[in-house]
Amino acid sequence: MSQVPTRQIRRLSRAQMIYWPEHFLPHINGSPVSYESLTLDLFMLGYFQLLEMSMSRSERKFRHLLCYEMFDRLGSHKWEVIRQFHKEVMEGIERGKQDWADGPVKDVPSVTVKIIEEPKVDKPPPREGHNEDSIKVEEEAARLASMPAWRRDMMKKKMDEERKQEQQAKQVKDMEEKTELERLRNLGYDETKLAPWQRQIILKKGDIAK
Repeated sequence: MSQVPTRQIRRLSRAQMIYWPEHFLPHINGSPVSYESLTLDLFMLGYFQLLEMSMSRSERKFRHLLCYEMFDRLGSHKWEVIRQFHKEVMEGIERGKQDWADGPVKDVPSVTVKIIEEPKVDKPPPREGHNEDSIKVEEEAARLASMPAWRRDMMKKKMDEERKQEQQAKQVKDMEEKTELERLRNLGYDETKLAPWQRQIILKKGDIAK
């Protein structure tokens, strides 16, 4: 999409109105872009340009918080739901039900509840023949598929690092347990006949079996 014409920006800067992202997108065939047609990329393109406009400190803070609330939910909700969330908040501003200085957007109960009640990805029920690890992998794949590409890459890298750390921690734990069992056997004990607390006492004191 081409750059927004300068005259369009000048006209908006002189207008007494509440800005919406589509106001800052080039017209298509002479007509403004409709809000309902905005993809995530187009929305953010207009939103970034919107934030360049002159506005009060409270409005700028509110819009930043609103953007944060939207992105915080992108991983688990449809973009259409997130877009509707933004629309309802902004309509509340236009109708006087919400003010720029009212504080965090999450204090708007009706919209927040609606977002929570419309998740995009439901956890699939456990299926026969699927162990816990395979189910976890499927859930992660579904979660990643719901994200935009740039966020998906970030989350995938983070999950890969977490998985690697979990594997390393498990290896360390397995090695420690193996070492403890060998020590117990060397001391002459049958570990299968000992409770966990008995094992710890024996290993701590280093008792020798009689």
